[in-house]
Amino acid sequence: MARPITRRHARFVLDEKFTYKPKEYDTWFCYLAVGKLERFLELAPFKLQWILFHRQDKDDKDRWYTWKGFERAIRITKDEQSKET
Repeated sequence: MARPITRRHARFVLDEKFTYKPKEYDTWFCYLAVGKLERFLELAPFKLQWILFHRQDKDDKDRWYTWKGFERAIRITKDEQSKET
């Protein structure tokens, strides 16, 4: 699950009362992901410049990717997996 946010106000991402302005959306905040991450690219209704993942249980760190960088990482991973089979 994800929602569009604004990178400069990302510190408020967990504050349910904070409202992001649609004209300023530049980041997808992915707060729940299961399975293959490439599926996120298929499900996102539109591209934004940034993607933010937050793994609360693992290390509580934010993971920032550009949309293009994330696509590249997915492509590299898929290529490596296809070479193994």
